[in-house]
Amino acid sequence: MGEPTALSLRDLNKLYPTVGLTHGDKWGNWTYDAETFVLSYSSPRRSCYEVDLEECTTSKRVLDWINHIWWKTWLSDQDRADLVRAFQDILDLDDLIRGPIRDIKKHLNERNYIRKKEV
Repeated sequence: MGEPTALSLRDLNKLYPTVGLTHGDKWGNWTYDAETFVLSYSSPRRSCYEVDLEECTTSKRVLDWINHIWWKTWLSDQDRADLVRAFQDILDLDDLIRGPIRDIKKHLNERNYIRKKEV
């Protein structure tokens, strides 16, 4: 048997897509790209700004992004709120607050199983 292979969050998202999320889903001016695993911001005021979701493996990293985005003067309060909602829908912030996700494959399987039962 060979060495275990490490998968990126992007690869795991392809193998175990989050139930109910699809490529192109939107939260206001934020758009989910399931292929690159990023949230892209685009509006008439600003062409494009991206948040790499693969960096969001702990609550601290998510808070770092929220703090970073907070100080962008070209964003509205609604844009900031939409980003937090997107983080919740995609990453499930409750799980991140409990601690870093060590076994992302198991985590996504359990999350998807629970969400499928709720639907």
